[in-house]
Amino acid sequence: MEARVAAAVLVLLALVLVVPEACRAERFIVGDAARWTWGYNYTDWVIRKGPFFQDDSLGTQLYYSTRVPLIFRFSLGSL
Repeated sequence: MEARVAAAVLVLLALVLVVPEACRAERFIVGDAARWTWGYNYTDWVIRKGPFFQDDSLGTQLYYSTRVPLIFRFSLGSL
């Protein structure tokens, strides 16, 4: 009986530690430091950064001459 209780407590503790990390949505800047550019291997980037999950955001930052960032985000939550 005590072994079952101890096993149940360990399983519950493992779930408490693992589930919040798995449920956390992340934001990704596509292309990392290279951002969106010609000639970049985005397939390789997806392989390195994936897998992506629901509610993750993929986006980029565009800078114009004023250096004010325009941020575009695309959520995977609606897919």
